[in-house]
Amino acid sequence: MKMNNFLLSEKIYKLSETEILILTDFWDADKQRLWIKADMRNTNTVDELYRISFVNKLRGYFHFTATIMSNHWIHTNLDRPELEDDDKFSDIGIYITKNDKLIKKITYKTPHISELQNRFSEDIHKFDGEYIFNNINKEPIFICGAPGGGTSYIAKMLKYCGLFIGNDVCRSEDRKTFESTAITILQWYFVRQIIKEKLYKDVGNNIDNIFQLISNSEVAREWLILGKNGIVNSAELDLFKREFVNMLSLFWGDNSLDLKWGFKKPFNMIWIEYLIEIFPNARVLIVDKKKKDKMENRSFEGKHFEKMNEFQYKLFTEIGDDLKCNNRKCDFDKMNNDIDYFNEVMDWCELPTKTKEDHYQMLVDLKYDDVKLIRR
Repeated sequence: MKMNNFLLSEKIYKLSETEILILTDFWDADKQRLWIKADMRNTNTVDELYRISFVNKLRGYFHFTATIMSNHWIHTNLDRPELEDDDKFSDIGIYITKNDKLIKKITYKTPHISELQNRFSEDIHKFDGEYIFNNINKEPIFICGAPGGGTSYIAKMLKYCGLFIGNDVCRSEDRKTFESTAITILQWYFVRQIIKEKLYKDVGNNIDNIFQLISNSEVAREWLILGKNGIVNSAELDLFKREFVNMLSLFWGDNSLDLKWGFKKPFNMIWIEYLIEIFPNARVLIVDKKKKDKMENRSFEGKHFEKMNEFQYKLFTEIGDDLKCNNRKCDFDKMNNDIDYFNEVMDWCELPTKTKEDHYQMLVDLKYDDVKLIRR
């Protein structure tokens, strides 16, 4: 990497007796660009395959790498406008896998242009994924629904009411996705396996690219139709479970293992048969939001939701007749406007109910768009 730059910081992580990871960041004054470099060193002569991914889901920043061998490096970059952004939830997760098994996660504290130093911190996890899987509650709540159709807000609401939705989601003050980064990594990995796309090309964090991948694959279309009717491919289930368990330490962090938990992901409905095989007593909450053709100030996903056809909408909101699981629809508007309906859903989720006053205060705290229309 030949640049007119200066070194900001360097961190060395010991991964094993023979392996180290060297992370450095450089400032290129000429290009006004920050480079983040990951250098994998291994003194063992046995060849290993590594993959290093840089992820910031709130900025839509996914840089998946091709596999690299020992004693090779890769890098990514941030330009000055990104460093002048005051978004305080802009950390980049650096995920390191070895032979398709996650071995380390590092957090890079994205700096403001005025503070380009001391950016790396190691994420320490108390338990591994297998231990977490064997000891957590086996009745999670999986929040499903069409992208842009209110799933983020409902996840934010359930989090407010006590549901643990991941150690790696954004904070309650933020208005964005409320999705686990670990589950997002799993999504891109798994979708590529299902559609027989082995390359880790960065397809971006939007549903158009997913639909394009699916529509171009006969295997994927057949899998979707059969899977949502309860027909499970055992080899693909084993693959999904292995990767799901592998990501659990990132999802759970060092939180107590007795939490009521679940997570939101529109793609939950696409792989729902695998989630139900792993957690037969899970609850599936399907967010159902009416389309209003309100296109002003909508997110990309929100605009896509308004334009989504019926087939696409059903992919994310309908469970096949043959797939038996504890599921119910959740009317987005009634969750905000009808306290009795809200408490009915809370009872079903086994979460605390609220008084009318507490429900109103929750809408204020969550910055619900139409809270002024809700009156006590």
